[in-house]
Amino acid sequence: MIWAAVLAGLVAGLVSAGLIEWRIAPLIASAETYEEAAPHTHEAGAPAHDHAAMPQGAARIALTGLSTVLATIGFALLLGGAALVLDLPLTLRTGPLWGLGAFVAVQVMPALVLPLQLPGMAALDLGTRQTLWLGIATLAGAGLLLVARLRSTPLRLAGLALALSPLLIPVALPEGGGVVPPELASAFAANSLALGALSFAVLGTALGYFSTWRRAP
Repeated sequence: MIWAAVLAGLVAGLVSAGLIEWRIAPLIASAETYEEAAPHTHEAGAPAHDHAAMPQGAARIALTGLSTVLATIGFALLLGGAALVLDLPLTLRTGPLWGLGAFVAVQVMPALVLPLQLPGMAALDLGTRQTLWLGIATLAGAGLLLVARLRSTPLRLAGLALALSPLLIPVALPEGGGVVPPELASAFAANSLALGALSFAVLGTALGYFSTWRRAP
């Protein structure tokens, strides 16, 4: 399973990295131009970002790709481990469903509570966003796994309620202060979710394939 997760994460990570560079990176670069033009809009207490000091060109592409591949391998290991612990089938047929569940847990549910953020947008501080994301993804993922594992309808409904419970988390989002045009923010959110769905579908399918392949005689 470890090798299956590594191979699946590598395949899906490379696909995801390519999609990010194609559709997401240009939107981030555009947002950074607005952020640089209005440095006073940075988060309260946070130092202004020096984009000139960040890796650029091929170095930035390589580092983004590497981090994407490593993160995708991590997600694959989590999915494979959950399948083993809960004794749930992970095959070429069920793999896409695992990918869909992971997409809902780590992207859709957090996006419903915390808007996807571009540079130059008003946002909560980084630590708060990370804590909220982790809590939301954990609750949603655990709830979906209960729905998949349990056979009792009342217990499955309880699992579904757990998966949806992050929607009840009260989050006071900052108002105003952003300099990114609404159409740019909308394009970023739409592209991020669409490419996330595609990437997780590839991950689930590849994980199901390699899991079966590794067990083949």
